[in-house]
Amino acid sequence: MIEMGVIIRPLGSSSFRKPGNFSPQTRGSVTYSLSYPLPPPTTLAGALAQIVYQRDSSCKELDDKNFEILSDVKKCLEKLGVKRLTGAFAIFEEGEAKELTAFDGTPILGLRKLVKELERSGKKIEDLLKREVLIPSKSKNLFEVMKRPIPQIGATELTGIALHRTKKQTGIESSKGMIYIQERRYIAVQEGKKIIMGSIVADIYGDLRHEEKTILGFGGEGLPARLELSKKNLIEEELSHLWNGRNGGECLLLIATPLLFKEPLNVRSSSFAQLREKIEKLLKNEIKHFTPKEEDFLKSIVPPYRVEVDAFSLGWSLAKNRPRGFRHGIWKGLFYGNCDDWHKLYREGAGDLRELGFGTLVPIPI
Repeated sequence: MIEMGVIIRPLGSSSFRKPGNFSPQTRGSVTYSLSYPLPPPTTLAGALAQIVYQRDSSCKELDDKNFEILSDVKKCLEKLGVKRLTGAFAIFEEGEAKELTAFDGTPILGLRKLVKELERSGKKIEDLLKREVLIPSKSKNLFEVMKRPIPQIGATELTGIALHRTKKQTGIESSKGMIYIQERRYIAVQEGKKIIMGSIVADIYGDLRHEEKTILGFGGEGLPARLELSKKNLIEEELSHLWNGRNGGECLLLIATPLLFKEPLNVRSSSFAQLREKIEKLLKNEIKHFTPKEEDFLKSIVPPYRVEVDAFSLGWSLAKNRPRGFRHGIWKGLFYGNCDDWHKLYREGAGDLRELGFGTLVPIPI
């Protein structure tokens, strides 16, 4: 199988909208649009599929009007031999220093360094394992023990004033107009007074058959970004350096992108125990090549992480001008255990729609 990498460098700020209607009818006179730190898998897959749809005849038989349907995005990529995407991630480089972050901003290489520092201080990961999940814990977590903050991907706010719908006048009072506040993201982190710019990266398993560089519209408003293709996997190569020739062993397993349930959860009518059972069942059924340290996944989670379940948007249909729908999924998770084969863990992922990048798992050796 051909293996490739994709690098996307936004030419400015970007918006990767979180679920929710962006209109005064739903939020009043001041409307606030939030953004994910990094693009969700559907944003990345849709951008790649749109490129090949426009330039490759093998996708032309798909209906233009229905191309926004997620199944057609999968079909288009499959026709070109793209079996799976992993990510997206952000990568930051400054001289010889490098950091790789997951969808929620977790520093992957930084976690490895923290574990090494923890070992040198005479502590063990087992000392930090939570015994209760899904509720806040007062116990110290990995970052608190080592006195390290989690780096945050930069954000800014853009404020606009809408026209009054009848008088066609602008105004900041609710009687005259509406105020729109949009959160935008810069792929950058700050260390002291230094700002380090980064790129969005992902791995592709298959041949995209596209020129190496192009400019495309990317994110919620189609803002310009530069796309480059690499002839090798980018994230898997970084993991290879971490594992240093080993196929498995003790590791931390990070849910790097949302892990989707195949069936909807009845959250309102389910008790805490029922939800816990469904989450544990999903993790055990979907995550292969990994054995948690305790008998359950949820007892092997490392603080400050909690297993958080949320409804994730599958993107926006431009053809129908509405969301494609929502799916329940696990938003975060960091587990301690034993990895049987880190290559398969990373390449196969877990959960539904893993072909488009959902359910990407990153095994970090310890």
